[in-house]
Amino acid sequence: MCDSPATTGKPTILFIADPCETSATLNSKAFKEKFRILRYQLDTKEAFLNFLERHEQDKICAIYAGFPAFKKIGGMTRSIIEHKSFPRKNLKCIVLCSRGYDGWDLDTLRKHEIRLYNYQDDENEKLIDDLKLHQVGNDVADCALWHILEGFRKFSYYQKLSRETGNTLTARAKAAEAMLGKQVAYNWKFHLLDETIYAKLYQFHAIVVTLPGTPQTEHLINRKFLEHCNPGLILVNLGRGKILDLRAVSDALVTGRINHLGLDVFNKEPEIDEKIRSSDRLTSITPHLGSATKDVFEQSCELALTRILRVVSGEAASDEHFSRVV
Repeated sequence: MCDSPATTGKPTILFIADPCETSATLNSKAFKEKFRILRYQLDTKEAFLNFLERHEQDKICAIYAGFPAFKKIGGMTRSIIEHKSFPRKNLKCIVLCSRGYDGWDLDTLRKHEIRLYNYQDDENEKLIDDLKLHQVGNDVADCALWHILEGFRKFSYYQKLSRETGNTLTARAKAAEAMLGKQVAYNWKFHLLDETIYAKLYQFHAIVVTLPGTPQTEHLINRKFLEHCNPGLILVNLGRGKILDLRAVSDALVTGRINHLGLDVFNKEPEIDEKIRSSDRLTSITPHLGSATKDVFEQSCELALTRILRVVSGEAASDEHFSRVV
């Protein structure tokens, strides 16, 4: 789906995700006068490339990728970026509304000087007024705490929707209200994730995983890891689905090594693993709701759109950091 073609010579912004329609930037006179908007709903890789071929005459200068980005078509790979129909000549940036950026060929983006920006609210980059710092961190902490509490009492409607549909995006759309907005205080410590971690695991009654999905973290939570954990562990994964060795985790649920498993992320999102869907007695699931609150949605959209304005106008400095990935 897309807007009808325009005959003007305006640069075009391609939206593959819905923005906040009440955004001040999106509805501003400057934005409307400067750009034309093209919308597309991702289906398959082939369909997306065909769409780009039909719109080769449009000067696509930026892509608003929102939260799910290109995960549905296997990520933004080299084969897509270097396809003859991809708008490498005019494309200046791609903006995300999430912190995570799995499935991106960063080297190929860098090669073609296409900038990639993710969402961050740890530092104020002076892009928008009234920025709420640490919004995502607080919301994710709330979600983690909810899963831990859910280990003791089953009271959630979100997981019911997810189990019934088997799809996080469907459940997320149906879940109209955000998580409770209570702040959680936590202690910030790091570990090298080497062999010395095993001796420390027994002391924890609950472990919350918030790591990115990398080759180093894939199946980090495996049989060996779990064998060193406290029996009756509450395990919560808010990072990436592939961090868990699902077979080892499933076995640990059966033996009682894990007393409760809370999941906000899954191996093949938006699909939910069937074993997890059916194991409602020992698991709780949220349809990737860790940071899916109204405040984060609105703020991430505003930051992304403002970033596009700055990059396309040439105001963005070449040494920008914080939210710039490439």
